Amino acid sequence: MLTIQIPEINFPRIIQNKAEYIFNDVFGGRVAIRNVAVGIRTESDWIDKLKSSIYKIPSSDRIAVTTKIISIFANYQTDLKNSSSNESGQILDYIEEALYQLYGVLMEFGVDVRQDLFSKDESDSIHRQLNSIIDALPHNGYTESLQEIKEAINQLKDAVLLGKNSFRDKILGFLFQHTGEKILDGVWPSIVAIAHEVFTKYFPKLESLVNNLLNP
Repeated sequence: MLTIQIPEINFPRIIQNKAEYIFNDVFGGRVAIRNVAVGIRTESDWIDKLKSSIYKIPSSDRIAVTTKIISIFANYQTDLKNSSSNESGQILDYIEEALYQLYGVLMEFGVDVRQDLFSKDESDSIHRQLNSIIDALPHNGYTESLQEIKEAINQLKDAVLLGKNSFRDKILGFLFQHTGEKILDGVWPSIVAIAHEVFTKYFPKLESLVNNLLNP
């Protein structure tokens, strides 16, 4: 009997690579965005090119790639708000328009985030907490599982950008899937604390469920 070996495919890395490619191909990267925003160079109709690039991706991955592009812009937005550049305002206006169009693409895919988004401050706060958790993960003795956990936490960061319901579903899945994993012993309370904060504010009926996961 012929046995076909299934190749290993790192789907999160592929999604990230496709998002970075579209960001650089459509928008030209940060330098080009800055030059367009401050009027140094003109641009072509990037909206049509953006949609065309995304629709070339398999339908199963379009939401994930679009979310990653939003994440790239959100990181740029945060960096600009923390800078003292006189040009920041013009570039932020450009980014806001790009994000508006990207969320419009998500809505075309059936993801309506208009009434569901976290505020920018809330999103930034959750991202900072998740980044701190990634930084605090142990490295010794966990070579195989470390990358998997990092990718799972990065998926939580992406879910934040899709809104409260998406983040609720993603972090609940993370809590159930990874309860009791030794690699998370040192950061588990921090992960649960994020869920507890969000659920207390937006999903109080799930608060007791999260409390039961505090001590796996």
